[in-house]
Amino acid sequence: MTAEELQEIAYVGLALFQNYARAILSCTFFGIYCLLFAIGLYISSHKRFTGWAKKTLLCLLIATFILMILYVMANLLVDMLLLQYEVILPLPEGSTAETAAVSQQLLEVGAQISNWTTNLILLIGDLIIIWRAWAVWMHSRMVKLLLALFVLVVIGVNLADAFVDNQKHLTATGQTVTLDSVFFALSLSVNVTLTLLIAYRTWTYHRSMRGISTLQGKTLVGRILLLLVESGAILAIFQVLALTFQEKERSAQNLSPLQFSKLNVLVIYVYVAALNPLAIFTLMESRRQTTHSYSSCFEQNRSQKFTTFLAD
Repeated sequence: MTAEELQEIAYVGLALFQNYARAILSCTFFGIYCLLFAIGLYISSHKRFTGWAKKTLLCLLIATFILMILYVMANLLVDMLLLQYEVILPLPEGSTAETAAVSQQLLEVGAQISNWTTNLILLIGDLIIIWRAWAVWMHSRMVKLLLALFVLVVIGVNLADAFVDNQKHLTATGQTVTLDSVFFALSLSVNVTLTLLIAYRTWTYHRSMRGISTLQGKTLVGRILLLLVESGAILAIFQVLALTFQEKERSAQNLSPLQFSKLNVLVIYVYVAALNPLAIFTLMESRRQTTHSYSSCFEQNRSQKFTTFLAD
């Protein structure tokens, strides 16, 4: 066996190791996601949601769940086909040209499904972040106009990134990397801006309650506002990591540790973007009963419309 053949075997082995290590990571997070989704579905089955905002949120969560299933299945399909295409088919076991062509087509389809589901999951995550800010600032016309602009920009950049990633002639160029970086930077900017807006609303809300010691930190609205700020801050951390690795990976070699770390960070970021609204929904519903007895009187007098919108 020549040195070139040994090097090729080592290259294929390293590629398979990285693919299946990433698959194990993805399946682990998918199991956590399914568990949390089942809990949220169980809670929602015992509630009657009359507000259109909650119904919209439930539809987005169900759509995200369907996309997550397609995302995991597409990635596993790509990994299985790479194993077959790189290891099994090259063996001299009769005519494999037709099988190789079919596998290559399935590989391309799986890669496109993975790409589109990833972009749609992140898009829904960004839209839910904008939805949160709209719920908090529903009476401010200027903020609502800003949020409408964010919606258009986020959808446009996300779809453009998905289309460019599917163009074969751009795969080897820096255009996809540049657009990916723009998308991550935009998501980070939107999240930070809207989290700061929600944080300001949280500060003004708690300041208005300073004289009521029995309600401090116990109202449903107060806890929801703090939850939105905390979740936005956690998501921002992973967005910074994704953007950092995306930029550093520009000059990295194929299958290098830096590229491997970047791909794993992106997998985690996709799941965090999907888990973030689901966790907020589950915590909101589980805390409703424990906080209602403390805050019902105050909520009806000071923030009735906002409470009804978030907790109907």
